[in-house]
Amino acid sequence: LFILGVTVLAWQVGGWRVASLCFLGLIFMLVTGIWPQTMRSVYLCGAAVSLSFFVGAAIGIWAALNDRASAFIRPINDTLQTMPLFVFLIPVIMFFQVGDFPALLAIIMYAIVPSIRYTEHGIRHVRADIVEAARMQGCTRGQILWRVQLPLALPEIALGLNQTIMFGLAMVVIDA
Repeated sequence: LFILGVTVLAWQVGGWRVASLCFLGLIFMLVTGIWPQTMRSVYLCGAAVSLSFFVGAAIGIWAALNDRASAFIRPINDTLQTMPLFVFLIPVIMFFQVGDFPALLAIIMYAIVPSIRYTEHGIRHVRADIVEAARMQGCTRGQILWRVQLPLALPEIALGLNQTIMFGLAMVVIDA
């Protein structure tokens, strides 16, 4: 069922060539006996990327609306972004030993930065005249955020999701 679902999704997104590549690749993993490891990596990466994106987007919204929060979060992001991949594993393994949970934490630590940065950037760079027009129409701060700023910042937030996925995939390879 999983192979069929991925193949249909690949066909809808990329056509029959992409679908056939996905089908053959998944069948190869099933036949060669690496299916359990593959699914373990898929669920680990999927869970970590989901958590990274939702928590990171929430932190990015908070940082975009609060300059003090942004000033506090920016050096943490800079530190997390400049560390090599292997450095994330050392403290996590020291505290939690080797396993899925430390791998999940290491992926989250590495992959959360793009979602924070791109969400904050997108919300901060919504044109001021649009926000002012919403304010003049009588919108509350929550309405301005949810109905004006977030929809206009969606391209940057989607780019942050894309980068979060790429960072998660890079880190899951190191976690193996």
